[in-house]
Amino acid sequence: MGGLVGCMKKILPLLLVLLVTAAVYLNSLQNPFVRDDWVIISQNDFALRDLSFGYIFQHSLFGVQPPGDGYFRPLTLLTFALNFQFAQANPAGYRIVNISLHLLVVAIVFAFFSHLTHRWIGAFGALLFAVHPVNVQAVSYISSRSELLYTLIGLLCVLCWRQGGQTQGGRRRLYLSFTLIAFFIGLFAKETMVVIPVLIVMMDVVWSRFSWWQIKENVGWYGGFVLLFWLYLWVRLGSGAPLTLEGARELDFFSRVAFALKLLALNLGVVFYPVHLSLFRVVSLPDSPWEWQVIL
Repeated sequence: MGGLVGCMKKILPLLLVLLVTAAVYLNSLQNPFVRDDWVIISQNDFALRDLSFGYIFQHSLFGVQPPGDGYFRPLTLLTFALNFQFAQANPAGYRIVNISLHLLVVAIVFAFFSHLTHRWIGAFGALLFAVHPVNVQAVSYISSRSELLYTLIGLLCVLCWRQGGQTQGGRRRLYLSFTLIAFFIGLFAKETMVVIPVLIVMMDVVWSRFSWWQIKENVGWYGGFVLLFWLYLWVRLGSGAPLTLEGARELDFFSRVAFALKLLALNLGVVFYPVHLSLFRVVSLPDSPWEWQVIL
């Protein structure tokens, strides 16, 4: 009996966070398909009915054959195909899956925070993440499911890598191997998954207090990330998908850097001051590297 009470005390903060999160997002179930939802689901139902792995790797998320639009996300497309088997043309069925994925993401955020601090502090951090307005599009917009998938898999990578760093022997190799496998799978949900190895290296540097001898034991595992990323590129290029989403537009290196910095400034602004939110925001290319958002 005492063990059950102790277990309930441990999971109570998480249960409260999940209940609040579900209450916030369940009102989206009544919403119809919007914008890209029609292309991916309603206008592509003939493909989703009889989807094969060949189709997944030969078409973009929007059903376009390569070189197409560059949205090479076969794992995300596969989830829509499986979703279609029971939801058909009912938007609520797809929104339920998105909300469920968000709840899983929140649970992992809570687990990670609780690994670093007291569980109630971790619960507060997880709740702040769960209901932050910046995440509304990823959850409520069906077509943004790739955001939920790669965030879920990416957080699993970070959590398992952290666990592996605190164990030795076979368990350590198991945790780190799972991290590599999850990273590779996550790349097929959304290409943004490429940031995870960078975050992991930064995490190792900070938590090892810049101790080289503690970092170098992971160098071989870092190499695993590089090899798996090259394997992903081989699969992507082999399918005919381009490396970027820009289509015919060509950007030089400095324009790419300036644009990336501008986007980073805008995203940080939305995170810390979420007043002006819009489902589709058009961001113009910076005219010069001296724009205030680029400098910021």
